[in-house]
Amino acid sequence: MNLRVATVEYLDGALHLEDDEAVAKYQRAFGRLRSSALPPQQSAELIASIASELEEVNS
Repeated sequence: MNLRVATVEYLDGALHLEDDEAVAKYQRAFGRLRSSALPPQQSAELIASIASELEEVNS
């Protein structure tokens, strides 16, 4: 038995989807997000750069 579940969390609860079509939809969406994400090192550098810019603006 291969049970696939997509969990959608929100502020005061969660929704657990078991329908194959719904799970596949979330898997595709997550795959697109993952493929467009920066590598960890580049993400950290971008966050540091933006934080530095915000500090300059707020000084």
